[in-house]
Amino acid sequence: MSLDAREVSVALRGRPVLERASLSVRPGAIDALVGPNGAGKSTLLGALTGTVQVASGAVELDGRALASLPRKELAARVAVVTQDAPTPAGFTVRELVALGRAPHQGALMWAAPADHAHVARAMERVGVEALADRAVDTLSGGERRRVALARALAQDADYLLMDEPAANLDLEGEARLFAVARDEAARGRGVLVVLHGLEAAARLADRVTLLVRGRVAAVGAPSDVLTTEALSAAFGVEVDVAQSPLDGGVHVLPKSHRRP
Repeated sequence: MSLDAREVSVALRGRPVLERASLSVRPGAIDALVGPNGAGKSTLLGALTGTVQVASGAVELDGRALASLPRKELAARVAVVTQDAPTPAGFTVRELVALGRAPHQGALMWAAPADHAHVARAMERVGVEALADRAVDTLSGGERRRVALARALAQDADYLLMDEPAANLDLEGEARLFAVARDEAARGRGVLVVLHGLEAAARLADRVTLLVRGRVAAVGAPSDVLTTEALSAAFGVEVDVAQSPLDGGVHVLPKSHRRP
């Protein structure tokens, strides 16, 4: 079982964005996707969720072509937290999180006691239970990110994909996010996190994929991918990579720009 992009190529507005990029999201593990701005990270995540059309290659969910799956089945299996999801007006936090249960409900979307329990638990896990009756469009950016994560958790999906989920979060919010990701993996979910923070990727992920100009430059354990040579080449800046004495993670320190 896995969610796989196999040698996927994508062109947007006639411009190649991904070239034969492969990535596998595995149950029970956390994968991090990192790379420079414009490398194609969000596009690759979109290919894995069916929101971006691929020009060649294959995207499969547990061996089945993603495009062949009914939308409701796909929504029940794969939950997504995007960077720029619009915030609908008029919804309370509880109502928006409850939309995550839609793939598991009938046409009339009647909520069963289990649905209410999933919604309450999701809000508690990300720390927004006190905001349940607040209008979503009155929240701060960080609070909205938490609500988006709660909605995805309420889906109770097999795979959780998150695009820059730590954006706008404070330290406590980021700690909750990482705890949730680890807990989901421990429960057998497949977790993919798109991150700009290389140190966060090293501490969180079981495996890291480094994407550069639409191609996979390296994939493997964080210590094998987040190296001085690989990161200097990928980001165009000389870096030092040192092991943290606190938890064995890494510190990535830029030294000097090679390119203006």
